[in-house]
Amino acid sequence: MKTSFIIPAYNEEKYIEDCLRSIYNLEGVEDFEVIVVDNNSTDKTAEIVNKKFPQAKVIKEMKKGPTWARKKGFEEASGDILVYLDADARVPVDYYRKLDKFYASDPDLVGLSGPYNFYDVGMGGKIFEFFINQFLYPFVQFLANKILRKGSLFFGGGFSLKSNALKKIGGFDTNIKFYGDDTDLGRRLSDVGKVKFLNTMFIYNSARRLKKEGFLKSGVLYAINFLWTVLSGHPLNSEYKDIR
Repeated sequence: MKTSFIIPAYNEEKYIEDCLRSIYNLEGVEDFEVIVVDNNSTDKTAEIVNKKFPQAKVIKEMKKGPTWARKKGFEEASGDILVYLDADARVPVDYYRKLDKFYASDPDLVGLSGPYNFYDVGMGGKIFEFFINQFLYPFVQFLANKILRKGSLFFGGGFSLKSNALKKIGGFDTNIKFYGDDTDLGRRLSDVGKVKFLNTMFIYNSARRLKKEGFLKSGVLYAINFLWTVLSGHPLNSEYKDIR
């Protein structure tokens, strides 16, 4: 089973090296490729990758936005399993062993995601992280998966999926600019197989966006868009037009 690690990146010179180093330090991964999608960066992101990780493939996507970058990575990838990571993410050393075990043991599994453990927050941030990982996310997952039966939690900062399943659902929806794109993907994937959100599949991630927007504000926006996407079939976004 070949695995493609795909990292969309826009001006990530500060984070991209640690992200890639964590991938190349993974236990158990042999047949794999690493693709960095340079989303029109103006800094040294591509230069750092080319210099320090020549075995990685750098491709360019001029259209701005995570869904466009993910789509480009999908078009270039040759793996059976696609792992998408934000450029500020870091994977635990046993991440691939767990991922491989889950897919190998359940042929119906088509998508897998988990929570974030923030590596750059203080005590207040860790308390927030504990609350959402241990209480809020399990409740929302139960609501979406067991009660509403309309998909699963699916975090864009770190998720994996089967390439053939992504093809079946028509790939990424580039009409979605940001909030709700990951929930939409999890919802559509659940139409062709099992989608799971497991605390054991956590990744380390920066809280820089939460710090900038505010933990409470970000949490409310994500929650509203998650529920709206699950119930209506599209994100709460006035610019969104469903052309499928």
